[in-house]
Amino acid sequence: MKVPDKLNEYTDTEEALKMIISSDIDNMINWNDYHISGDIEEIKKIVRAHGIINVGVDDLICTMSTTNTNYVTTGKGRGSKRVLIALKQAIERLSVKLQDIEKVIVNVWVSECRPILMSEIKGMVKYFGF
Repeated sequence: MKVPDKLNEYTDTEEALKMIISSDIDNMINWNDYHISGDIEEIKKIVRAHGIINVGVDDLICTMSTTNTNYVTTGKGRGSKRVLIALKQAIERLSVKLQDIEKVIVNVWVSECRPILMSEIKGMVKYFGF
């Protein structure tokens, strides 16, 4: 009897789920209705991810505009100010000024062994001026 390869089994299952969820997202959102500047796959990753707060397709539809450009950008940060560093990097990559944007979805990916701290969330909120 062959011992299953857990890594490949997990990877195959994960990939299958990504394909199913990705397909569902494409069926739920007509991407042709939106002008998106950036990688649509980054948007799909947000919906596929499950964490403390989950962003769903309805959240995307409520946030995205059918009349204006929707911008997708990413940033990476390390250290004690990782969230703020990543946020600033993502904003710097935008082709417009932050004050010209009406709605924002922010998704934060962090390591399970170093969860996000409330001080990091507060720093992000402060950066946006709230």
